[in-house]
Amino acid sequence: MIKAIANDVNSNNINSVFHIGDISYATGFLAEWDYFLHLINPVASRISYMTAIGNHERYYTHTNDNSVQRTFSSNIYIT
Repeated sequence: MIKAIANDVNSNNINSVFHIGDISYATGFLAEWDYFLHLINPVASRISYMTAIGNHERYYTHTNDNSVQRTFSSNIYIT
């Protein structure tokens, strides 16, 4: 997918990317985030690349545990 997006960027067909939710499935592993950032670099280094967290980024500290919601205000996200 990122190669297709990079091709569109190179052809000046798009000027921004909005990546909504479940960004890298890293679940707290720094190496996974590094790999994800490496993958998006051809696009994110040329145009605006905006992200929004999904459930995999929000709840990684307590996998399958809703205590995060009970512990923190609903408008605070742990990523």
